[in-house]
Amino acid sequence: MSATAHVVFVPGMARPATDADPFFRHLPTGWRTTAVARSVSDEPFSVGDALADILSPARHGDNPVVLVGHSFGGYLAELAYYQLLSSQPERKVALVLLDASVADVPRPWLNPGTLWRWWRPLMTVAPHPVEHFLHENSAFRATAKVVRAARDTWREPLLTGGPDGSRVVVTARWINNRLTRALPWSWFTKQARLARGLGARHLVVSPSGHHVMLQHPKEVAEIVAATLR
Repeated sequence: MSATAHVVFVPGMARPATDADPFFRHLPTGWRTTAVARSVSDEPFSVGDALADILSPARHGDNPVVLVGHSFGGYLAELAYYQLLSSQPERKVALVLLDASVADVPRPWLNPGTLWRWWRPLMTVAPHPVEHFLHENSAFRATAKVVRAARDTWREPLLTGGPDGSRVVVTARWINNRLTRALPWSWFTKQARLARGLGARHLVVSPSGHHVMLQHPKEVAEIVAATLR
């Protein structure tokens, strides 16, 4: 295990970067950590800008890096992962998706910029968390479309050689039994499909709600550290 690895955390939709603090404290001594905050602006949400904010710290140095994405942040962490694989193929890069959003959602019915221009005037009296959520949610389906396209490009390289321990899909579940695992529309089934498509290990943390890194910080830290063993 590298003593100088870098963990870059990408929070979920409208979530604070401080969501990483509990599990950061349990990472191996000497590991560098960065939590990427996203702000709200008058402009529509930009996937390119969000990726640049992730890649700026992630590309620093040549030590192993683990990208950790929660929920909607999983989309962005995954896209950053592909960018690093392409631009720094000699570098050890790992990906951990924490109860990440799945990309099999309907195609966007409106350009996200148009949707945000409709919503933005309503935000003058909205609390900041609501504004932040709507800013990112306006681009949710469009971002999923970008992720699907990236997966089409990377599917064959990722699946060559079978599941890779440096890619992990973590599913949070309150109830973890055979019945809920078997249902074709269940969250577990969708997450298992995501893991297969990425050639990733699939781990379940239970009992847990969606914010698994807050409820099980030590276990999440152990999962993250294990990707570089």
